[in-house]
Amino acid sequence: MLFVLFAVVLGLAASKGEVPENDPLDCYLGVRTVGDILCQLYGYDTSESLIYKTCKLVCGSRYLQLPKEACFNGSAHETCTRELKDNLQKWGKEMMERKEKILCKH
Repeated sequence: MLFVLFAVVLGLAASKGEVPENDPLDCYLGVRTVGDILCQLYGYDTSESLIYKTCKLVCGSRYLQLPKEACFNGSAHETCTRELKDNLQKWGKEMMERKEKILCKH
């Protein structure tokens, strides 16, 4: 029941330079925990990566579109920019805070 409620909450739900080359997974890491939960809620495997251009999580052999709020209002990105990374991290943190509030109420 809590997972369904979390899915409903998720459904409602500064720089333009590229992230340093030595850490190319920064954007995905910003949403990995939330991504794992989302993929599993939709019946897929855990998240494996993020397609920047379409803002889709890779859940095994399936893809899950992230909301516009997660990917800087849905704009396409060729790579992981600092702006995208920061936005994904902020969104991921907000979703985890919502999850905690939901769990604390029950």
